[in-house]
Amino acid sequence: MCGVEALPQPYKLLVSRFMRELLSRHGGNVVSMAVFGSVARGGFDSTSDVDVLVVMASLPKSRLKRYVLIGDVIDAIEPTRARLARVGVYTGVSPVLLEVEEAKYFRPLYLDLAYDAIVLYDKGGFLGGILAEVKRRIEEFGGERVWMGRRWLWRFKRGNPLIELCGVKLVD
Repeated sequence: MCGVEALPQPYKLLVSRFMRELLSRHGGNVVSMAVFGSVARGGFDSTSDVDVLVVMASLPKSRLKRYVLIGDVIDAIEPTRARLARVGVYTGVSPVLLEVEEAKYFRPLYLDLAYDAIVLYDKGGFLGGILAEVKRRIEEFGGERVWMGRRWLWRFKRGNPLIELCGVKLVD
């Protein structure tokens, strides 16, 4: 799925604001953005956060400094988040920030993103290329998602990509 229009309300409002603020303040550095998790899958409730993968051309090495870098964006969306809380939707944006070079390598997070991500922004098809390669690898390993208890889990018929793909570069 692609674009903010694919998101359910009221999350569409919050994510639109997040995307607009991020691009206006850091646009030259932003490569890709995608919503994943319960909001992307449609399994959300009134307390679900919005998981957003943000790939940037350059980022500080420190995780703390990465979040400080986009602190202005989080502050800017606070009025929208507060407005949603007043109508019973207690949400927020939970960004996962990766630098382009980091994003090129397999991470378990990509398994679900390959099938559930709602891509919001993708300069040059960077994230699309990664997710297509992950789908190919899932098929290669005979992967399927199964519902167990209260969550989705992955089962693989041929090997374990979580071990075999660890450290593998997916795109150049």
